[in-house]
Amino acid sequence: MRSLESPEGGEASRDDGYTPGYVRAARQILSLIERDGLSPGDRLPAENELARTLGFSHTVTREAVKVLSAVGKISAQKGRGLYVANDPVMFHDVEPRYIPLDVEDVTALFEYRRLLEAELAEFAAARATPSEMRAIKEALDAYWAALERNEFTANAEADEAFHAAVADAAHNKFLRASAANVRGLVSQSAAMVLQHVIAGRHHDAAREHQAIYDAIQHGDGPAARTAAVAHIDRTLVDVRKEILRRVSGHPAE
Repeated sequence: MRSLESPEGGEASRDDGYTPGYVRAARQILSLIERDGLSPGDRLPAENELARTLGFSHTVTREAVKVLSAVGKISAQKGRGLYVANDPVMFHDVEPRYIPLDVEDVTALFEYRRLLEAELAEFAAARATPSEMRAIKEALDAYWAALERNEFTANAEADEAFHAAVADAAHNKFLRASAANVRGLVSQSAAMVLQHVIAGRHHDAAREHQAIYDAIQHGDGPAARTAAVAHIDRTLVDVRKEILRRVSGHPAE
């Protein structure tokens, strides 16, 4: 196991008064891994050693480790320690690091997703074939059905199917691939906060999906764009509230 040294200046000493400590600690762990050239499978120091190296408390470091474990950046193996996870995205130079409980990162990601989903919905309104419209409708119906059964996992699957079907109907492989990548990043946040957010807004989200579908069905591109933007923006508002509530010391049960 290689020894990880704290970056010059120490992130803990540069608290901006806004970014939560565990987010800053998570960023520093990623920076240390990249700076030392660690590869998937390499062992990391124990949490208490990381805490000393980074200058954070053990509690803050533990939360950072939980976040990085949840999003596949490191692997916490019971009884064995911490290891760099096999996540190729982490080592891809052009892929920005994403911290799923960092309000700034989440906001930036949703801003990017808004652009993509708006374009996809508008294109779908002009280009969707009958079979593609059926796929969108089937995903929408599945969402409503899962909502009636109060099944979060089924709701999440139907949500993914809905947005994927809209992307397919847009007939732009580059937008479709970008949107799929963004949804994958959003799912990392979902593992920790979105289930609590969406549980309280399932019906709103279903109606927003319905508005997107209706606009696409009628071939109304501007309306489809507007509905898609409204859906992403409303979701972001709720996600931001939940993240801020968690980092203020009152995490959801």
